[in-house]
Amino acid sequence: MSQPSGEHQSDLDHYIGRLARDGYMLPLSVSNWKYMAPNRIQKALDDIKHVFDCPQELDATIRSRLNHYWRDHKHTIKSAGYDPNRSEAHNLAHRPADVVESQWAPLVKMWNTQKNKMLAKTGRFPERHEIFRRTRTKKRKTSYPNEEVMDHVPAEQYDRMVEIHNQDNQPGSGVVLGGRNDAFAAVMGPDRRGRVRCFGSTVKPKQFCGESSSSSKVVQLTEENAMLKRRFAELEAQVAVLPPNQNNEGLEEM
Repeated sequence: MSQPSGEHQSDLDHYIGRLARDGYMLPLSVSNWKYMAPNRIQKALDDIKHVFDCPQELDATIRSRLNHYWRDHKHTIKSAGYDPNRSEAHNLAHRPADVVESQWAPLVKMWNTQKNKMLAKTGRFPERHEIFRRTRTKKRKTSYPNEEVMDHVPAEQYDRMVEIHNQDNQPGSGVVLGGRNDAFAAVMGPDRRGRVRCFGSTVKPKQFCGESSSSSKVVQLTEENAMLKRRFAELEAQVAVLPPNQNNEGLEEM
């Protein structure tokens, strides 16, 4: 056995992480660490103590590290294989290689259910640009573990969504949002017929904004109307800053 001190401390931490990522020992399909079977956690602890000479005083710390690495692994797996914009069938087909096959379907079902619980709790669907942010944000692996980061391209897309969302129905903005014609669609483009991105296959257009999938033409016209209003507001703003004599000269040439 090796005493967990000095360079062996790193070996111990690495070993704890390896066990936490072992789906046969600590299944990812458990919804929350507090529901993990105590005998499974004890088995992992015994395994660690069999390799490392850990005093009993370290038991709580080891359990905490197992919890941390298990949750971190689950977050990584979700980012790698689950996309709320895909159908359930497509998500099931994207199982990461290091996930126990029998645990992937329950995981996908659980993540889809969590979206529905969010709807039931608030009484309304969350803003799609906020779902976009949550699904593309990750924790920075530095000395500031709670710091969230986003890749460059989605970060720019999200900033644009927030800008458009904040302009909704503001005087002079020309931005009118509603239903699937929201800030997310303004940046990412309209949804395909019968789909509402960010909610997977569990939410249909009629649920999201009271429309049926057959009304996609109405949605398209609404979106085009909002775009024309924005363009008209931009032209009005440009004309307003022109000097009066320049406006008159333009009229005389007509």
